[in-house]
Amino acid sequence: MSNVLLVTGDPIGAKMAGPAIRSWNMALALSAEHTVTLMTTTNLEPQDAPFALERVRPGEDARFGMEACMTRQPATFVGR
Repeated sequence: MSNVLLVTGDPIGAKMAGPAIRSWNMALALSAEHTVTLMTTTNLEPQDAPFALERVRPGEDARFGMEACMTRQPATFVGR
């Protein structure tokens, strides 16, 4: 089992556009065998999902700096 991070620039919520829907479906498929986080750089509405949902805002890039990476399991990055 791997840790997978999918990142989308589209809002995630009850109503989603094509790129967010594709990201959601990839996260759903991958979550059957992996620990998945779906992250957006825009709006995030709470949703029931078998994977973690995160929102990163401008300036929060330090959350993913070297110190954060050293305390987590290695991740597999998918998407853009």
